[in-house]
Amino acid sequence: MPLKKNSGTNQFLVKPNPSSDHWVLSSKLGTPFRFEVYDVKGQLMRREENNLELEVTIDGAKYASGVYYVKITSVKGNGIIRLIKK
Repeated sequence: MPLKKNSGTNQFLVKPNPSSDHWVLSSKLGTPFRFEVYDVKGQLMRREENNLELEVTIDGAKYASGVYYVKITSVKGNGIIRLIKK
């Protein structure tokens, strides 16, 4: 799946980034969201469809060092954010 950067990335926050083991993903929109994590080749690493929270922790401990992308979808906006794994 090709990932295209869009304007919704300022509606979501990821910290810490870079990280060695996890990222905390939160929405500034005040609505729940779903997300998908992809590696640089576009392979789906994780999908969370039924997230009802405004903040989630993405466990990256088992991911190899490198760059990943998280695609975020909510009823109020969408975004793609680059994740860096140390």
